[in-house]
Amino acid sequence: MNFQEQITEYARLRTDPHPCNYLPAQTAVMDYRIVREITPTAYHELLRRGWRRFGRSIFRPTCPNCTQCISLRLDLARFEPTRSQRRALAANENIRVVVQRPSLSRDHLQLFDRYHQFMAGHRGWKEKETSPAHYYQGFVDGEWPFAREFLYFEGDHLLGVALVDVLPQAVSSIYFFYDPEWRPRSPGVYSIMKTAEVARQAGARHQYLGYWVGGCPSLSYKSNYHPHERLLAYPAEHEEPVWQEVTLEAPLNS
Repeated sequence: MNFQEQITEYARLRTDPHPCNYLPAQTAVMDYRIVREITPTAYHELLRRGWRRFGRSIFRPTCPNCTQCISLRLDLARFEPTRSQRRALAANENIRVVVQRPSLSRDHLQLFDRYHQFMAGHRGWKEKETSPAHYYQGFVDGEWPFAREFLYFEGDHLLGVALVDVLPQAVSSIYFFYDPEWRPRSPGVYSIMKTAEVARQAGARHQYLGYWVGGCPSLSYKSNYHPHERLLAYPAEHEEPVWQEVTLEAPLNS
């Protein structure tokens, strides 16, 4: 069966040209597939072709004059953490991790808002507050058997939430937010390490980290994980994707 036959959609949409959220000088256009049902196999095929998921929306860029959003994935069998990445694991040995289906609580909403308020000052993100409906639509909606959240606790205090899709062949990191007071202990690095650990235990081959954009500080960090592969171009549905390996350009003990 063709993997496209394993997807039931409400609609396919293409946005009008608009300023890019990652590179404001560029014009973005996005393709969306609003999905009712999808099998893990079909979703994996979309990941291989550069698609991402928020709630029921599966999307990828189709920008007319820019190709700087590049899908990036880790080769988990060969991935070797650097010394600084191992330090992030050691610095968070006391963190309790709970992996479960995505959920919604007051703690989720308050943590999400604190994180975005911090990033507005730290990185110039647009200030925004979420609502229960908005959070549910983006992170909880849909009966996806592969959808998970990683909850990070220090004692009973919720420090971070990572939304992750866990498939037999791969995991896809969707979104991560955290308590700004946790930042000195490298929570982003720690979350990627813990996700890779769960993925390896499940026998997954790849960890998809979303889009790498070299000119965007909020996304450029993804190239610090090696070896990784980058999607050369967004293929049509009938085409096979081509991923190119990128090896470490600096010593592993950096």
